[in-house]
Amino acid sequence: MKFEDALAQGMADKFSDIEIGNNEETVQETTQEPTVEQQEESSLTPTEPTKTISEDDMSKVRAEIEQKLREEMNAQQPQYANERIKKLDELARSGVDIDSDEFWKWQYLDIDKLNTSNVNDALQIARLELEIENPQLNTKQIDRMLKKRYSVLFDDMFSDSDTEYQEMVEDLSIDAIRGVTKLKKHKEQLELPKVDLKQREIDQQARTEAQQSFNKQVKEVVQSYNDEPIKLDKDLEIKYILSNDAKKFIESSMVNNQTWFMDNYVKDNNIDYNRLRRDMARIYDFDNIVKAVYEQGISVGKNSVVDSLENSSLDISSQKQQISKSLSDQILEQFALQNTRKRN
Repeated sequence: MKFEDALAQGMADKFSDIEIGNNEETVQETTQEPTVEQQEESSLTPTEPTKTISEDDMSKVRAEIEQKLREEMNAQQPQYANERIKKLDELARSGVDIDSDEFWKWQYLDIDKLNTSNVNDALQIARLELEIENPQLNTKQIDRMLKKRYSVLFDDMFSDSDTEYQEMVEDLSIDAIRGVTKLKKHKEQLELPKVDLKQREIDQQARTEAQQSFNKQVKEVVQSYNDEPIKLDKDLEIKYILSNDAKKFIESSMVNNQTWFMDNYVKDNNIDYNRLRRDMARIYDFDNIVKAVYEQGISVGKNSVVDSLENSSLDISSQKQQISKSLSDQILEQFALQNTRKRN
């Protein structure tokens, strides 16, 4: 789902029963008098006052929904093996040629080692600055600009003892000092995160061991999870026997918790919101849901017993024998039967 579509859907859900207004009472104009039938129907049908929301409140709600949707969309961003790969992907998406020699030159350039008082180092700084400012020019064109700007330094007629030469060296040094800031900023934009191979190996080993330990604990916990007690009433509790498939799902979900959301609720880059809200409601309110199901089942059971008494052709003693068991006992018997089938 695109962000714009998700935002539109979120706004539609938020304002489904709200009319947007300007904090002014809405005046409804009619072009003809209502008929007698319409008046009678209106008098019999209760109406609720239309809820209104101001433009300011709507903007706040929109910002809130937009923030939540951005968080959801960000949660769906791809995972990278390390920060270097992530940075490479970001640079490539922004248009940087990560396969070029120019790009990798900046990875190994140590700007702090360049001495702005040294002519060769200062010229290198000036050259790099010209490359940043004129990325469309080739090497020969950059050299031409550099020689034109510091012509005395490239003229054999001048020696390092000449005043003109010394003044040009000083100008070059000043330019280099100023250029270092630009070079560092450019390098920071292109530089890949440093990787300590030894430390990375140690960290990877620690993560592997931690994951293995976690997986082992999960397996032990799930394997010992054979039944779940469910309290239906004050004095009535049953045990739900877990199937092997249920155990496999629980173990897989716990082990793969980082991708659990994507695995269960995202398909073709679309979030299954209906399934998500259903499952969240079941997780959060399971006890109340079970209690409601049980109470409604009791009600249906009572109606069935009454219907059986009214329509059955059995004799009275047989009817009494059928209803002598309490509804709770009947439920327990049925539940035990279901669990027995699961074991088989």
